Amino acid sequence: YFVLSRRVAMPLRRMTGIVSRLANQDYTVEVPVDRRADEIGEMNEAIEIFRANLIEREKLDAERRADQQTKDLILQMMHRVQACRNQGELTDVVVLHSAPKPTDVIFGAELRDMASAGRIRLIERHTDTDGLLDPAELDGLVPDWDARETWACGPTGLLDALEDKAPAVGYTF
Repeated sequence: YFVLSRRVAMPLRRMTGIVSRLANQDYTVEVPVDRRADEIGEMNEAIEIFRANLIEREKLDAERRADQQTKDLILQMMHRVQACRNQGELTDVVVLHSAPKPTDVIFGAELRDMASAGRIRLIERHTDTDGLLDPAELDGLVPDWDARETWACGPTGLLDALEDKAPAVGYTF
């Protein structure tokens, strides 16, 4: 009985605890590296693969949520741009858009058309070639951004950083 308890029951209890923690989204749990060549060892390997897949899925879900949030913000901005354009209210507007490459600029063709018609000033930042936009660069790109209509589109982290910068000069979003 003692041998059965140490070789089977204890490892099964430990695995049950690990799986329970994983079910509660505690991915910090460590799966023991057990070099056992039996079913217990195979179950440990399967649980570790399961844990790694859960971590990857959580990461992809977070990226997907961030992408959707960015798209939603850009869509809101475009609705504002279109409404202003339709009402003839676009005067001296700057749109700063950050995307990996020109083809990733959401509503890129429409924004470029409005810029070439002189309706807006469009500043595109392509992170694949130009690197990430640092909010400190905003002053150089649009020196009077706090005194004119300036809209920014880009990844959530950039928008959060720009939002943090705004109150320093008394500007709110």
